[in-house]
Amino acid sequence: MIDLQKYQQEQSEKGYHYPYTVQLLLENDVKLDREKLPENFVISESESIENPVEIFSSSIIQTWDWADAEQAIAKTKTVIEISDGAPEALARKDRLQNFHNVVLSILEIAQPIAIHWLPSQRIVNPQRYKEDLEAGGILFSSAVNVRMFKIEQSAERIMDKMGLTALGCIDVQSVFINLEPSKMGLYLYHLAEYVFERGDVIRDGDTVEGM
Repeated sequence: MIDLQKYQQEQSEKGYHYPYTVQLLLENDVKLDREKLPENFVISESESIENPVEIFSSSIIQTWDWADAEQAIAKTKTVIEISDGAPEALARKDRLQNFHNVVLSILEIAQPIAIHWLPSQRIVNPQRYKEDLEAGGILFSSAVNVRMFKIEQSAERIMDKMGLTALGCIDVQSVFINLEPSKMGLYLYHLAEYVFERGDVIRDGDTVEGM
């Protein structure tokens, strides 16, 4: 099974995540029919794990939109990993769309209790994931995540968007004080959407409109 910290460090050094990987967390073991699986993707057999809350703790901490994520993770007995095989020829939107399509197809078979989205470091509710995609949320259905950190002995906070680097774009970050985190999160959300749509258009020394 992929080690989250090692994976993120290696992919950050490369500039983007290759391959793009998620983990389906299952309460029961599932055997996949290889003949019915999508081509050009690497889909592992289910692998048993122990101490899932400890293993996925760094992503649980940064999952803000699912209050019961830890309870779901605690039930995890096995994991299936899904990675794209040869995405270099695809534009980032096509790559992400294809990946979502594959994940959705495996969800119907495996029925996971949670999804660990490695590039964005978050735990995703499978039911909400499907609902978001049906509503047209192709990019932000798990592909990016708002993370927040508090600087010790300071009123400053750091908030960033994680997940764009995995798709060949820059991720965005802000250091702020005396601002409402929810508003800063929404601001970074829209900025990340702009970067995803336009590409690597923000250069050193450029400024963007504030809140």
